[in-house]
Parts: sequence; C-alpha cells; structure tokens
Amino acid sequence: MAATRLSKLQKWILRNSYQERNGQVIKVMKKEDVFRYFKNTYFIGNQELVINNNFKAFMTPQEYNKAHATISRSLRGLRDKGYVKLIGKKQIEQPDYDRAMEFASKYKTQSEFEAAMKDKSIEEMIKMTNSLTGKKVDVAFEIKGHDKTNVRFIELTDLGIEKAKGFLKLSS
Repeated sequence: MAATRLSKLQKWILRNSYQERNGQVIKVMKKEDVFRYFKNTYFIGNQELVINNNFKAFMTPQEYNKAHATISRSLRGLRDKGYVKLIGKKQIEQPDYDRAMEFASKYKTQSEFEAAMKDKSIEEMIKMTNSLTGKKVDVAFEIKGHDKTNVRFIELTDLGIEKAKGFLKLSS
C-alpha cells in the first residue's frame, strides 16, 4: 500500500506534467517549474505578481534548500515507481573526426603507429590527443540510480501518463 501511495507534491507533478493543448499531448516538465508548488507569487506592496522563472531569487536560502531537497526526494520516488524519467544535461567534448582520420591516415599499420609514438613523451601524446577534440556539445541523458547530476526535465512514462489521466479525471 505504501509503495503505491503518492504525496501531494508527486500528484501535483504528475498532473502538471501531462497537458493536452490544441490536440497535442505534452508530457514533459522543467524541474524549475516544480518550485511553483512551493512559491508561485510574490507581493510588491498590495500587488501580487506571478514568478515566471528564477525562483531562487524570491526565496530565502533556507526555503530554497528545503524545497529543493523535497523536490529531489519526490522525483526520485516517482522515478523508482516507474512514473517518470529524469532527464539531465552534461557537456561532452565531441571529437573532431576529420582531424582524427587525417592523423590515422599517416600510419599504414599498427606497428608504424607504435614506432612513431615510442619516442614521444606523455606530454606530447596528451597534446596530440587534445588537438583531436572538437567543440563542447550539450547532451541530454536519462538519469538512473543515484546519479548526482542535476535534473533538468521530467518526462512521463506510459504508466505516469495513465496515472496523470486518472488524477485529471478525478479533479474534473
């Protein structure tokens, strides 16, 4: 029973991740948007304004850290139950394939390559391989296990879509 029970925040995440607009189904949500559950508006005098982004600027550090820990724990629980996939982002160096192929074409056999590298120091070899790396590219990937990479997006799985539709029917 406790394994299938969801907190209010987890139900809110499922409900707000699934949206139908103009015949299209949207099943992805930014992690930053989950902060709306904790603080959606702020006041200037008597006027209430909606926070669109940068929630950290409108919360004290203690409030933000508490909300961030709660969100991370809830997202991990949803992922472990199979309702969501957590998508992260990291930068990788994409190899420059043209330069690598040009470098490799200089040597006809493995033994020629080994003979050429035998006289080079480690620093020279590192410098040579660094010249073969290209530009840095952002890559999205699914976060599994206890990976400490920052979550950027929350994507519903088929099971999560069914659960979200159930919550939306109950609230209608």
